[in-house]
Amino acid sequence: MDDEVVSGVWQLDPDTRLALRLKAVRDATERGDWPRVVLEAEELLDDAPAHGEALGLLASALLELGDCMNAVDAFEDHLAAAEPSPDVLSGLAIARFETCDLAGAVVAAREALRLDGSVAEAHYTLGLALERQGRPSDALRSFQAARALDPEAYPLPIALDDATLEMALRHALPSLAPVLVEFWRDVPIQVEDEPSIEELLGARLPVPPTVAGLYAGDPPSGDEVLTARPEALRLFRKNLARCGDLDEVSRQLALVLEQEALDWLGVPLEELE
Repeated sequence: MDDEVVSGVWQLDPDTRLALRLKAVRDATERGDWPRVVLEAEELLDDAPAHGEALGLLASALLELGDCMNAVDAFEDHLAAAEPSPDVLSGLAIARFETCDLAGAVVAAREALRLDGSVAEAHYTLGLALERQGRPSDALRSFQAARALDPEAYPLPIALDDATLEMALRHALPSLAPVLVEFWRDVPIQVEDEPSIEELLGARLPVPPTVAGLYAGDPPSGDEVLTARPEALRLFRKNLARCGDLDEVSRQLALVLEQEALDWLGVPLEELE
């Protein structure tokens, strides 16, 4: 008789265990529970490090969570373990762009489009990378292709002059906690086109080229951070204009105002209220 059964210890055979774990990854993906996808996929990959589907689902979940550096590694591991697909290559292009690897983003996006020219996301990411490489004509063609394929997801940039941006800021403020409104009360606003790639690469934490705003200056150490304020709030007009409409600009500004304040203070919102 099986010693494991006699001793009261049951063990699933490896194939069954792998199938159950893959089902858990797929189910979490269906729910959009990205932290759970990462947890379940990593457990599966401990047993089967070259499992192509698990690597692809892990990479996509990491991308959804904004962990683009690890997403790049997972996408590349997937491509080493499985046949390339347009969706995986498009995801890799996004992850590379978000980590400021412009050349790598161009290569991955073009490879995705070589396999399937109808992937609007890949056209758009290619346009973003080409634009940052100083190739506006090529970028425009890619943006136009993305818009033709999916005009709702990739609308024309809106005109965002200073008056419109100020109006969007006023619309954003009511959605903030009062303590955050007070945090920004006397902080000046600086409007720039976009941050430089060199600046983003030199940041202490990864910052994507699509960032809508950043605080200027460095937080002091200790309790002084609670009363000190940034030198300014820098808003990036070109990135905000890609939102497509004023309501979405206001939503993005509200996120910037909250995230940058909490990053400066180094505490969760619950501890401030």
